[in-house]
Amino acid sequence: MKTLGTSLALAALFALASLPALSLAGPKTSETPVQVPASLRPYSASFTQPSPPIVASEFRASFNQHKWDQNVSNIASGFLYSSASLGKVRVDEAFDGALASSLFDFANVTADGLVLNSLWQLSPAITSQPTCQQYRVNSNFPLVPGDLLVGANAVFGGQRMDPFNGVVGEVSFPVG
Repeated sequence: MKTLGTSLALAALFALASLPALSLAGPKTSETPVQVPASLRPYSASFTQPSPPIVASEFRASFNQHKWDQNVSNIASGFLYSSASLGKVRVDEAFDGALASSLFDFANVTADGLVLNSLWQLSPAITSQPTCQQYRVNSNFPLVPGDLLVGANAVFGGQRMDPFNGVVGEVSFPVG
């Protein structure tokens, strides 16, 4: 099994953030035991593998990203807006004293998979004159289709208590 590529890993992360969870009464603390129906308890005699859920394909999310290789190390924080119905992902980010906003247009993709990116930025500092450019890129921010987990043959991995969201479902799927 191969490791997740950056784009697929981000898609999985965003998809998992939109999974529905069981509703529990009481505070969301790590001391609260996770009450899971027997049909969802792994190793239970009544366990049945649930079908992968449909996930939200229209969402907003904040992110922190560290990209690096032998030539670059870039740390950015920002907010993204993903709309599968419009075929666009907008990413607003701050990095190294600069501000930027990218609009990835997935309706405008080349045969080799490069996505049109319209980039507006204030760089090298926020006091700089704004610039606008268009590039064709291999996007690190993919569109997330609603059937991402279904198409990836996702397998239920259990439920756990998340300190921010309460009980969340976990899934895994092979890549490659």
